[in-house]
Amino acid sequence: MADRVPIFHIGANKAGSTTLQQALFARHPDVFNLGKPFERSTRGGACRAVDAVCALCEGEASPHPVGVEIRDKWRASIESAGGRLPVFSHEELIRRRYYPENDILRLPNAIVQMAGPVRVMIVTRHQIELIESLYIHKANVATYQPFDRWLKANDEWIGTYRFHEIADAWAKVVGDENVGVFLFEELVRDPKSFADRLCSFIGIDSVQAALLLSDQHKNPRKSSRTQAYVKLRSKLLPRQSLGALLPEKVRERWRGFLEGGGASREPLPKQWLTKIRDTYRDDNQRLAERFRLPLEQYGYPL
Repeated sequence: MADRVPIFHIGANKAGSTTLQQALFARHPDVFNLGKPFERSTRGGACRAVDAVCALCEGEASPHPVGVEIRDKWRASIESAGGRLPVFSHEELIRRRYYPENDILRLPNAIVQMAGPVRVMIVTRHQIELIESLYIHKANVATYQPFDRWLKANDEWIGTYRFHEIADAWAKVVGDENVGVFLFEELVRDPKSFADRLCSFIGIDSVQAALLLSDQHKNPRKSSRTQAYVKLRSKLLPRQSLGALLPEKVRERWRGFLEGGGASREPLPKQWLTKIRDTYRDDNQRLAERFRLPLEQYGYPL
């Protein structure tokens, strides 16, 4: 089989990326997985090449051209694909810093300089649900912050998920037919239909993909008990893990207790809801029309 055009799955964060990486891309026989979770394996050369490209794309100055060393590293990483579809999946590739307003084509152009023709897939998620999930994921650490303070300190996340804007940037470089947009909500509610649409776009067997995605949920949302614990710990024992003070057997039971109790919910502060809806409403409308996506059905800001 002739070499196949690589697929770049660029996110979004908290939109099923870990499930796709671990359950589908890492296990499907038609896929030669280059990104997560293989970034530290023998295929890690692709990750190092993409990291180097991303480093070129950060900052205000125009990036340097992608050098021969980076291009050679990428080519070497796909030499043993053996007819399988090279897939590079990393949700950080959707981060706003790689798409500056004065040069929004920066990352797409640099990736094509490195890899040649590519196809791109984006998995969207209702932005309010996504930012809530992202906060819960990021706040479960020793440096816990209330939601409002976290949003103020991490305002880059607010503008990151203009999915049409990102898709349009890639389409301008690789062509409309080489950009696929899929819904996280469909992955959750109807994984077979999601698998059918995805596999039709990237060109792998959908029956196998549906089986691999069935009943899979990697990196689930933290539990309500864990969220309550980090809030309490931030007040009583800041920067100290209670688990580290416990004997190993007790620590395991404590961890098991915290992981129970159902998924955590942290509604966005009211003052942020209007701002987030306004940030995404027009972009979502363009996305729904261009890619014929049922965003209204899933409550996206429109």
